[in-house]
Amino acid sequence: MNVVKDLPSLIQLIHSREEVIVFPIGNEGQQFLDLLRYTNFLNRICCIAAPEVAGNNTEQKFIHEVPVIPFEHLVHFRETALIIVASPEQFNANIDAGLTRMGFKSTAFIRNETHAQIRNELQKLYSTGQVMMWYMRHFDRKITDLEHRIEEQNEVCRVNTKAFAEYRNAFRGKEVVIVGNGPTLNYYKPIPDAIHIGLNWAWRKKDIKFDYAFAQDAYYFKKIAEDNDTSTLTKRIASKLFIGKRVAVTADLWRDCAENSLFMDNAVQYYLNWINNNQTIYQDICTHPLMNFGSVVTPAVHFAIFTHPEKLYLAGCDVSPIGHFYDKKDTKLSINLVVMKLGYARMKMFARLYYPDTEIISINPVGLRGLFKDVYTEEYKASLNDKKE
Repeated sequence: MNVVKDLPSLIQLIHSREEVIVFPIGNEGQQFLDLLRYTNFLNRICCIAAPEVAGNNTEQKFIHEVPVIPFEHLVHFRETALIIVASPEQFNANIDAGLTRMGFKSTAFIRNETHAQIRNELQKLYSTGQVMMWYMRHFDRKITDLEHRIEEQNEVCRVNTKAFAEYRNAFRGKEVVIVGNGPTLNYYKPIPDAIHIGLNWAWRKKDIKFDYAFAQDAYYFKKIAEDNDTSTLTKRIASKLFIGKRVAVTADLWRDCAENSLFMDNAVQYYLNWINNNQTIYQDICTHPLMNFGSVVTPAVHFAIFTHPEKLYLAGCDVSPIGHFYDKKDTKLSINLVVMKLGYARMKMFARLYYPDTEIISINPVGLRGLFKDVYTEEYKASLNDKKE
């Protein structure tokens, strides 16, 4: 069992890891979260883990604005994340055994002496007025965010209603495939009669007939124009290309996207959230922005769930920094996998709550292995065997 000896070592440990999850229990857990909050270390925490309790759904619940995710939805963090357990020390042995059985590889436990240091540090923050200052800054930021929301709400409703109203429950009983750009897409064979939604450059996969597409990157449209791919793109998407704008941002990015997509008759604009782990995922995408967890896949999935299909497949959604299906060689990408992973976990919670009859299936999953129902094609399994040899 890895036990953290003191508070400075604990803070240093948090800084040393990209994926940190807190498992808080009782007063000790609450005090630890309070300290992280008032010292601005809470932004280093991916999420707060919680056991799944029968009849107690944790959808849309947060502690200090950090999402609470059941352990069963964190399977894709087991190999990579650090779990910090903040609980009375007498519980640590049983918790350690449980986390080990669940497959978590890296855990750290806070000893009683460290909890005492945390309480002392909190008392200092209260006595010196730093907590009050934190609340004032926090309140000011909240008011600013609220002003942005109020200013944009009518525009969000107008634009998103025009884009999405006709699709409410439109694909009930059908199969929908979200087509990403990961290397595993090369091992996907199009599902007959399924509705295919491509992301960014996925339309280049010539053996797939795309019904819809999602994009939100100005560079993407500029590159299309430079490569003279405009007519090809329009022909490859049968219905609509949805172009996203993030709420509460400057107009420059949106203008670039809009101006470079005017050549496409089937382009439709929509609003999505700013990247934020604690964003609320709304059921009605006509009156609220779509979710955004660092990738165009999340608003596309939000839209697909809104259509209420019987089955929703994820193809080429690798959640991996290695390359694309069209790359000649692997390329490291600058994407935040932590935020993306949390987005998928939040998607699962949202879909289970509002669309429990929609089955989500990962085709040849990599970073999402174990989160949804996993299905592997024979071609992909053969490629893995070839690599072993």
